[in-house]
Amino acid sequence: MQNERIHKIDSNELSKYPIKKGVIKVIVLDGVENEGYSAELPGHGDTLIHTQKGTFHKINFVDEHLIKLIK
Repeated sequence: MQNERIHKIDSNELSKYPIKKGVIKVIVLDGVENEGYSAELPGHGDTLIHTQKGTFHKINFVDEHLIKLIK
């Protein structure tokens, strides 16, 4: 089930945000400050988007490295 706060960008709007094969990006559109941000996400890990007083504040990247355990 998709979160109701997440909206897909219309294909006509995608031309403004070039898509690179194998790369995942997040786009933040701040309607309070009238600014937009784009960030490339790490291959593994969590990405946290922080707001403060109703406006965009920062993005935290928590990279994780996969380690294969030998048994």
